[in-house]
Amino acid sequence: MELILVVALIVFLLRKKDLFKGLDFLNKISLPQSLFSDEKDLKGAIGEDYIQGILLKLPSSNSILRNIYVPTKEGNTVEVDLVYITEVGIYVIESKNYSGWIFGNDQQKYWIQTLKSGEKNRFYNPVWQNEGHIRALSQYLQADPGLFRSYIIFSNRCTIKEMSVSKKHVVVMNRSDLYDTLLLEMSEKPCILTKEKMEAFSEKLKELTFISTEMKERHIEQVQKRTDSLTWKNPKRRSESQNRVVPLSRNKGDKNNETGKVIYLNLKK
Repeated sequence: MELILVVALIVFLLRKKDLFKGLDFLNKISLPQSLFSDEKDLKGAIGEDYIQGILLKLPSSNSILRNIYVPTKEGNTVEVDLVYITEVGIYVIESKNYSGWIFGNDQQKYWIQTLKSGEKNRFYNPVWQNEGHIRALSQYLQADPGLFRSYIIFSNRCTIKEMSVSKKHVVVMNRSDLYDTLLLEMSEKPCILTKEKMEAFSEKLKELTFISTEMKERHIEQVQKRTDSLTWKNPKRRSESQNRVVPLSRNKGDKNNETGKVIYLNLKK
């Protein structure tokens, strides 16, 4: 009974978007551990929900798949947050529902998150992480790697302060920019997948969304082993001179510029 009430509460809160802008309210509530392994998992799931909602608003009949456990040639699995299959290509989306300032580039192994408190956390380069996802998907689907686009999506509570991404198939942005970016790409890029091919890819990936609890637990253990060595925190504040950064150029006329959001796109065909 308690579980049903809690789930109902979550649904109610998610629908009250006018009362809860963004996901800040999650920092103020405490939910039973029986629902999620930790609050981080909950925030991650809701971040993916928001992205899925944006994809559903796009004017098309494209396929959306979530939480796909893709086998690798090494015998492990990788979990892909979202895959969006369209006529212009396959978008592999890695959701980072973080807050704070984000620093990084596609050459660094770790990116840095700086919170308001001055605490700094490093996390594995999501561009590299998603490259692994794309390799696994390409192998599993026996599809040309050129069909895939890598989207790294940060929450709207995040400010991307310093970022450099040179790979033409990679985009790093805030969630608020996702709809317009996809709409532009799908209107400008040529169609490279037939409806039949899209359906075939979708059906094959659906098989990877229904996995046993045992397989999920095994995947979590694999991820834990790989990420244990990545944990690093530095709660000390840096001096004001050390903290100064110069954002890269913003898009002119972007209403989000007032909040310091920066979108980094490379839309070369």
